[in-house]
Amino acid sequence: MGFRFRKSIKIAPGVRVNIGKKGSSVSIGGKGATVNVSKKGTRTTVGIPGTGISYSKTLKHQSYSSTPQTYSKGEYTFMTVCFVFLTFAGLFLGKPVMWIPSMILSALGIIVLISENNRKNIQHKNSVSDSERLRTMYREQFAKQGLSQEQADKAYEEHLKQFGSK
Repeated sequence: MGFRFRKSIKIAPGVRVNIGKKGSSVSIGGKGATVNVSKKGTRTTVGIPGTGISYSKTLKHQSYSSTPQTYSKGEYTFMTVCFVFLTFAGLFLGKPVMWIPSMILSALGIIVLISENNRKNIQHKNSVSDSERLRTMYREQFAKQGLSQEQADKAYEEHLKQFGSK
């Protein structure tokens, strides 16, 4: 049987530092919902206190590389819903030390989801406007040469076939 070591230190209400033989982690939350961040990844757990029923999801960190970690919209949504649940559970139980940190994390999650949605909308608008700019440039060049707009559009379509679109 192997040697085991684990120590959990309460830093503040709802915040713990966990120290083990192979590493450490930080847990935020309490009964009902907890988020644990360690070198292995982020584990989010939501449960119904006193029933033994819970659901956990681990989001593994990428290995060390120059590429930043990205999570899907579904993963951000899941974490945000967990924090919102924890906020309401804390409000219902009348424990400000439980709902205040989770309310802040809920707000951050919502901000991330909104900014990600806005970023995708901006990228889409930019790609549409780049495409229209290129089509206009073709039309202007063909007009200078005395050629028709249909010929310019045909050349533009050939350009897209050859080089692809954004």
